[in-house]
Amino acid sequence: MFESISPELIRLGLSPFFMQQLHALEGEGQVGRVACERRGQYEVLTSTGVRRASLSGRLEHRLGDDDRPTVGDWVVVEPSEPVGRVVEVLERQSVLRRAVVDGTSRAQNLAANVDVCCVVAALSDGDAHTRRRALNTRRIERYLATAQGSNIPGLVLINKADVVSAEEAEEALQSLAPLHARVLLVSARTGQGLSELHAELPTGTSAVLLGSSGVGKSTLVNALLGEERQRTSAERADDSRGRHTTTERQLLELSSGALLIDTPGMRELALWADSDTELGGFDDIERLAADCQFRDCRHESEPGCAVLAAIETGTLAAERLQHARKLEKERLFQQARVDVRLRSEQAARQKTLSRAVRVQLKNKGRR
Repeated sequence: MFESISPELIRLGLSPFFMQQLHALEGEGQVGRVACERRGQYEVLTSTGVRRASLSGRLEHRLGDDDRPTVGDWVVVEPSEPVGRVVEVLERQSVLRRAVVDGTSRAQNLAANVDVCCVVAALSDGDAHTRRRALNTRRIERYLATAQGSNIPGLVLINKADVVSAEEAEEALQSLAPLHARVLLVSARTGQGLSELHAELPTGTSAVLLGSSGVGKSTLVNALLGEERQRTSAERADDSRGRHTTTERQLLELSSGALLIDTPGMRELALWADSDTELGGFDDIERLAADCQFRDCRHESEPGCAVLAAIETGTLAAERLQHARKLEKERLFQQARVDVRLRSEQAARQKTLSRAVRVQLKNKGRR
């Protein structure tokens, strides 16, 4: 039998959604949440502390690449020394994914069972020569689209507010207004905005931090933790950008009772999509499209297009529509590649099964 549900597991985010799955399972084991993956092994937070575990052979054979445990997953571990065995992975409430950077159609799981995705950018993201601190709006849009496409609410954190004047900070915030997302201006150094951020992460909330290298995610995590737990590096003098320090995803507990998944900085975030994935993050365009004269309006040159009318009046930026089109094209392309791969894998499994049945029937006839 599984261990009784303890307050420690509830604190780690074990909700009725996962409890129901445990009640339906048969067998024995210790329940825990994956905090880190390192060299093929997992660090699992349990009611009795951290336990190292690896996938059981049966589970490794059964799971596809997209279903392997990732940070934030709930698992059942069969205790053994020195390394336990993960024998079950519970169904996820949410999972944040990107397409792997090797150009294949496979996904890389970034975090599972999170309630909010904190997209971190920095006001020092600028040109090293001109020291301009313009935010990359299109990059932030891509992060938000990835989160909301997985039905995970997005929160934009503009870090390093202390490196610019109040006027520059306000100008940066105004540049993000078209995103229609919740935005907080924060500084890990001075503590600006941290109380508001803590309010966005109440007890029991699981959040993930995403962002490019050098935007100060690890410094921000340390500020939230109240201690120097995550390794950081000094900023470059020419553009105030930090150096890449975080190398693995890790689940951390805040004193407030919230849980935070820190992730390495990403040079690129390629959209991943299967047949169920929709493009998120552009609700404003969808609301406008509902008023178009034609239901199948492509927002190009059709008469009565409410989206084009909004661009003409200045209430919608043309660049935002162009980026939405680009991401939708990328989503459809990735979706088609995934569908082809899944059909190919299914056909291969069917072929293997048919071959095994033929061999069994042939051997049966010889008896």
